[in-house]
Amino acid sequence: NNKNRRCTAIAAGFVVAVVLVVAFSFRSTKDRATPIGVPSMVPSMVPSIAPSALPTTTPLPTLVTIKNYGAVRCSIGQVVSEAPYIHEAAIGFCRALAAAIFGDPDRHEAYPYPYETAQAFHANRTLDVI
Repeated sequence: NNKNRRCTAIAAGFVVAVVLVVAFSFRSTKDRATPIGVPSMVPSMVPSIAPSALPTTTPLPTLVTIKNYGAVRCSIGQVVSEAPYIHEAAIGFCRALAAAIFGDPDRHEAYPYPYETAQAFHANRTLDVI
């Protein structure tokens, strides 16, 4: 008996909540010229966003940039005494990449930049590989 009352109360509360949500959504959209979430079809004289800046790097693909430069420019990270093999692996990867592109593993330049610095250089195409 108590269980039936509880289920009835929960169902009645749910119905009231649904009715309030539906009524509120009709009331709030009726007051506006455009429904919620639908953009106005009237053009605005004010631009919505600022124009983007001109690109500061070349739009060429990375492989074309590497071939134009004549060498692969790699960030090999800083040497960490706890893990020197990571530094050696980065140099090996850079040499392998140069050998695959140019047929000469010595056509690479390795820079010991920390990761944050390397990201900035990679963004402006000073480095090819991080």
